[in-house]
Parts: sequence; C-alpha cells; structure tokens
Amino acid sequence: MESLDISKQEWKIMHLLWENPPQTITQITKLLEGQKGFSKNVVITYLKRLEEKGAVYYERGAKAKQYFPKITQDEAEQKEILSFLDKVFHGNAGMLVNTMVKDEIISEEEVMQLYKLLHGEKND
Repeated sequence: MESLDISKQEWKIMHLLWENPPQTITQITKLLEGQKGFSKNVVITYLKRLEEKGAVYYERGAKAKQYFPKITQDEAEQKEILSFLDKVFHGNAGMLVNTMVKDEIISEEEVMQLYKLLHGEKND
C-alpha cells in the first residue's frame, strides 16, 4: 500500500474535511484562523497538493469550489501507518511494539489491551 505522504499541515485540512464536508477555501481558512501557517494562499497550495495526492477532490459550487475528502480517514491512516512501518521497521509490526514497550511509550494498560486484542478477547 502506497503512502499518501501527507504533511502535518495537510492532515489538519483533511480532518476538517472528514468532520464536515464539503468545505470551501474560505471556510477552511476561517476554521484554521489563528494557527500559524494557514493564510488563504497557503490553504490553496495545500489543497492542490492534496488533490495531486488523490486525497481530496472538488466540485464547482455556485460561488466557490466545494472540497471533499476522496479517501476515508481510516484509509489515510492505514496507508500512513503501513508506510511508516515499512520505512522504519521494515514492515515488522513486532519490532514497532517491542520498541514502544521497551521505551515505555505505551502504558501497561495499553500492553494489556494489545494482549487481549491479539488473543481475541474483548476490550472493556
């Protein structure tokens, strides 16, 4: 599965589109108002990049382009996780989990949740 290679700033735009599609450039810019690096021109650039990556598409509205996510959030997350796993851990999920446990990135409770998941038990 190929990565979408979505930047941190592009993820912010994607989350807005997943939460409430469609959005215009003006609406997205207004929602991101006050966050560094989101002028109208920058939002336009990010949307063009996302369109080139196959993550969004637009339809012409009465006054402005209406942007929609082209992929679901789950699909995007899966592509990025698998790409990361492949790049960093050569596709070995066990190495990832081992590193997270060893470096105490995940809690004992999360380890138990993983254990239950791997053994087919329901998480509470």
